[in-house]
Amino acid sequence: MKAETRFKTLFSKYLKGNCSPAEIEEFFELWKQFEGTSLFEADFIENEASKLPSAEFPVAKSEQVFKRITLKKKPVRKQFNVLKIAAVFIGLIIGTGLIWFFNQTTSLNNTNSNGGFAVIKREGLKDIILDNTEMPILSEQGDTIGIRKGGKIQYTKEVESLSYNTLYVPKGKKMELSLADGSHIHLNSGSSIRYPLNFKSADKRVVTLKGEAYFEVAKDSLKPFIVSASGVNVQVLGTSFNFNAYQENPATEVVLVEGLVAMYKTTDAFKADETQLLRPGFKGSYTEGKEITKVAVDTDTYTSWRYGHLIYRNKTLAQIFISLERNFNIEIKNKNAKLAQEVINANFGSESIENIMEYLHEIYDFEYTFKDNLLIIKE
Repeated sequence: MKAETRFKTLFSKYLKGNCSPAEIEEFFELWKQFEGTSLFEADFIENEASKLPSAEFPVAKSEQVFKRITLKKKPVRKQFNVLKIAAVFIGLIIGTGLIWFFNQTTSLNNTNSNGGFAVIKREGLKDIILDNTEMPILSEQGDTIGIRKGGKIQYTKEVESLSYNTLYVPKGKKMELSLADGSHIHLNSGSSIRYPLNFKSADKRVVTLKGEAYFEVAKDSLKPFIVSASGVNVQVLGTSFNFNAYQENPATEVVLVEGLVAMYKTTDAFKADETQLLRPGFKGSYTEGKEITKVAVDTDTYTSWRYGHLIYRNKTLAQIFISLERNFNIEIKNKNAKLAQEVINANFGSESIENIMEYLHEIYDFEYTFKDNLLIIKE
């Protein structure tokens, strides 16, 4: 019965969110082995869930959902793996858990109804439409100062005078931007960044962000790098961090991966001894009218979007729907006010929008239609 004991141990760890990636893989292999046995009786599930003082998903409801989804023979749209559906159930039992979906064959719906591309807006000059062809980026004088290839923009040369460009990334797409100082920036869907083309004319390197971006800042001890967004400045010399300033979020969040950053309000002057310092593994949060706070976090949760993975922590479905609109370039009309306020933690991986909505439908039992990039959730 060694395997059965191991399964129970991993089941408990999974509910608490303490499994390593290897243990999660092992857990689901054992799940296949014991599916349909006495281990899946309600008493076992209820006993494990009852050990969690922070349970947010009622055990009675979880039993009901579990029975419904594991006995379901013919899902509405496609034959889902029972293992995958069961993962939804487990992840939602507790607020601290994650919904894990495993699918090796699905791909993101990356359509753009307007055929839109990223755009570089230049001060006093014609905009640059970034289509799918490789192209040089020219200065006002016609000199090549960079190149655009695929989803990447790289500046290789500075211009003579201080001037700025703004890169706009449309919904459904992501971009990588390498500045002339060597800093590298990953921009999430529906984001924009204003950046200098010359770093020699000022004593600071200042960029302005709207949306979300991951920064890998080139070191320059003489010229601090400052990111400004939603009432917050983050000042660094050289480091890697994620900055989320999407408008639907109540707080602006900065997550530090490596190095050291100072986080302070844009209305305040930078003072080394008075700013909120973040060290690797910490998240700084700012809500207008309040002080900046920090807390230890798992940084992968906040940076996985760079690899096409959608992970949400303590988000309402209203917030998640906005994010899904942006990532898949679709429109979501939610007519279910109660559903919008549900708070979940979820890891959708790189699932398609169709699969994500079907999983949510299984849990919350709502009806919806999806046609021509318009998704309508019924009352």
